[in-house]
Amino acid sequence: MELVSNTTVTPLRTFGGHKGSVEAVAVFPDRRRMVTGSRDKTLRLWDLETGVLLKKMEGYSGDVTALTVSRDGQMIASADPSKLTPIRSAR
Repeated sequence: MELVSNTTVTPLRTFGGHKGSVEAVAVFPDRRRMVTGSRDKTLRLWDLETGVLLKKMEGYSGDVTALTVSRDGQMIASADPSKLTPIRSAR
């Protein structure tokens, strides 16, 4: 593991769209998609190669602070401070 200053690293891709800070990130097992959770109370599913937003998931009562993706990449589990853990389809 290397510790690198963010002022010396050039980003490969920027994923814009959340209206609040991103609090959680999970990469799918196939390494082709990622899901992000934010203070804007949404999840967003991204194509890692193109940076295209594939899906926006709403309905949280608070900031999304934790995420995980199932081993087969079919389901996303997430949590907000209310301790709710909705399970959503990754499709």
